[in-house]
Amino acid sequence: SQTGHLIQFFNYRLSYVFILEYMSQSALGIYSTVFVLPETIWIFGNSIGTVLHMKVVNQESRKESVKLTWKYTKLSSLLTIALIVVVALIPSAFWAWLLGEEFVEINELFYWLIPGTLALGVSTCISHYYHAVKRFVVLIWASSIGLIIKIGILFYFSSNLSLSIVGMASSMGLVGISIYLIIRFSLESRKGPK
Repeated sequence: SQTGHLIQFFNYRLSYVFILEYMSQSALGIYSTVFVLPETIWIFGNSIGTVLHMKVVNQESRKESVKLTWKYTKLSSLLTIALIVVVALIPSAFWAWLLGEEFVEINELFYWLIPGTLALGVSTCISHYYHAVKRFVVLIWASSIGLIIKIGILFYFSSNLSLSIVGMASSMGLVGISIYLIIRFSLESRKGPK
């Protein structure tokens, strides 16, 4: 469990190291400010996932656990989409007024983070399911896949790194995690969970 969490922590924070190494401290300030938006959106999906986690732990039937997981995944997905739309509709002028003119590009950078924000919102309940049934290896594989994708993209573009590329790398890593978890969970739920 801790290994999975550690790898996922690197997934979230590795971008900061690359920005500091290949760009500037001011770019890091902008990126870390923008990344608060997806993290805030994920709070709601994680809250739903926490409720699911407790239900799965206390559920005797794996079949019922799988049904609950799909139900909560749909709920988390819808809520994530709604929150992404709300944040995306906030005009750039608002961020410039609130945080200063250097933050006028928050919207543009957030758009690059939308696929990853949505992907994690969709797969977070599946992650909670695997955690609840103590299938930590699945989570380690998922986080590792995401980290490898992200590192590959960041190294490939390291000589020409921009905040948009960092945002895209973060999103693609999270999309990789989500695709792996959804496919794995879908296949297992069709043939019956172990």
